Amino acid sequence: MPQTEQQKAMSKSDAPSAEMVIPELSRILCSRHFANSGRLTAFLKYVVEKTLSGSGNEIKEYLIAVEVFGKPESFDPRLDTLVRVQASKLRARLKEYYEADGAKDELIIELTRGSYVPAFQSASPLQPILSPVVAVGANPQVACDSGSVTCSAGRRLVSY
Repeated sequence: MPQTEQQKAMSKSDAPSAEMVIPELSRILCSRHFANSGRLTAFLKYVVEKTLSGSGNEIKEYLIAVEVFGKPESFDPRLDTLVRVQASKLRARLKEYYEADGAKDELIIELTRGSYVPAFQSASPLQPILSPVVAVGANPQVACDSGSVTCSAGRRLVSY
């Protein structure tokens, strides 16, 4: 079976480019699995964008609580499990997506247990899991007319 352009690009390098990750993120966020889930959408968008910008190592529970969920700076992750609960829901929702609508996607965005940094993995069983911190350069440039990714409903999802 001939390789697609995306598979060829991934086999040349262990790291997917932003040009590969952004459309995958858009497909996920525009899917029925995330349509009515503002919290999970914001969470996934935040961690992927941070990783693509080269700041994946800065993704921590506290920052997610404050920057994504609007918690006050006095937030204490030892007392409030909001981020852990939402991360568990996000992992389950991503699994549902890849078992249904995303079953044929060539790139998988995964949030592994014990981490809030997404990993990017080829859907091909021969490709290894890609390191999220070195997955793309610190300043990704994606060719797009509007500089953002939107769903067909017009909801702006990803800006870059």
